[in-house]
Amino acid sequence: MTDIEIGRFLLERVLLVHCRAYRDKFNALCLMIEKLYAYVAGECLGDNLDAVSNQEVLLGGHLYGQLLAEKLYDLLLGAKARLMKDLKNPKFDINAIRNPVYMKKLMDTQTSIGKRMENFLATGNLVTRSQLDLQQTAGFTIVADKLNFTRYLSHFRSIHRGQYFTEMKTTTVRKLLPEAWGFICPVHTPDGSPCGLLNHITLSSAPIPSEESSIQEQLPAFKQLLTQLGMQPAQTDFNVI
Repeated sequence: MTDIEIGRFLLERVLLVHCRAYRDKFNALCLMIEKLYAYVAGECLGDNLDAVSNQEVLLGGHLYGQLLAEKLYDLLLGAKARLMKDLKNPKFDINAIRNPVYMKKLMDTQTSIGKRMENFLATGNLVTRSQLDLQQTAGFTIVADKLNFTRYLSHFRSIHRGQYFTEMKTTTVRKLLPEAWGFICPVHTPDGSPCGLLNHITLSSAPIPSEESSIQEQLPAFKQLLTQLGMQPAQTDFNVI
């Protein structure tokens, strides 16, 4: 690949992947730089870690893929080290490299990737060199207890902020901000220390009308939507400020 092709690959696959056009990526970078200067100058507040807009959900498949890719790379590094050691041996036959039996024996000397993945699923402990850009190395798996069928299904809609936030010294209230409504359930969270950290994705959410229409045009449809979702209609009209 040429330098230009590598640059385009980084822009499209690595840098601001949510923006497709180069102009959008440029505008996003300018906005980030402008916000950084404003934050240093004390003209704006820092990003709130509790805001859903500043978070991302790490799905199980994403984590398995990252861990599997790293273990495959470790397997190749271990096989390379063993091969370099054999090549330094004067009695080693160089033609054995092309022998499939020798290559299989070379791979078998390394720790099985399947066992490493099984250990991760059984313990929830992440044994990795790079830590995969994560803030914790333990607590990635839970036991799906079957108290009842609804409880069992709720495990697959659960979302946890992570072990890092349980140990973080803060006095702020773990509350849901308005942009999380409709996506994270505001009541389905346990009592005690994990309250607000262990949440659940809402079972269903409905979109509101587009932003092109005015507030007065959106209100009737919004009232009807809330009524369909179970809210009791009030006798008085909404006061729009």
